[in-house]
Amino acid sequence: MSTRVLQAERIELVDPHGHVRLLLSVSPEGNPSLLLVDRDRKASIGLDVNGDEPGFIVTDRQGHTRVQMDIDRNGIPALNLFDASGKNRAALTLAPNGTPSLFLKDPSGRPSVGLFVSDTGEAGIAFTDKDGQQRLAFEVLQTGLTRLSFQGREMSSHLTVGALRNGGLYLALTDREGKARIGLTVGPDGAASIDVLDRQGNPELKTS
Repeated sequence: MSTRVLQAERIELVDPHGHVRLLLSVSPEGNPSLLLVDRDRKASIGLDVNGDEPGFIVTDRQGHTRVQMDIDRNGIPALNLFDASGKNRAALTLAPNGTPSLFLKDPSGRPSVGLFVSDTGEAGIAFTDKDGQQRLAFEVLQTGLTRLSFQGREMSSHLTVGALRNGGLYLALTDREGKARIGLTVGPDGAASIDVLDRQGNPELKTS
């Protein structure tokens, strides 16, 4: 039995009114695409392969992209969500080493909140200001250390509060150069200590 083959550069499926509802085509550059359109020919779903980068797009009735999924040439998959004005407001990516990251963005499209889980099991969430500077971060490290960091502008002085794996607590203050200046710790037995260091890291005051 012979195999029947249909060959074409463009195939259109229409509804009873003659409106194109599904379009299968190959561009002059050789990129295949599949487009599905609603009955009003507004909202659509598109699937294509641009070179070696496959992608998936959903548009609303105004023609704006609202959902985009693709894999770039480095093998990094990404899911992007857009608002009604076309601004990218959320992005989910997966790095080659398996690290997932979620970014939530402000109305201008700048990342404001980032959530990640590293390939070593460390997790964190970070908040940035309108200039893209990290101002607040919460992390759970592989060592079991949990810490909350408040940071000034342009990586200046910041304050870190953390919980140790053994049940102890600590608070640290650093200067604009990132050097530790003041440390307060409370051990699991309730014993407290305060350390004050100079710019060179030498102790100026220690109490326990």
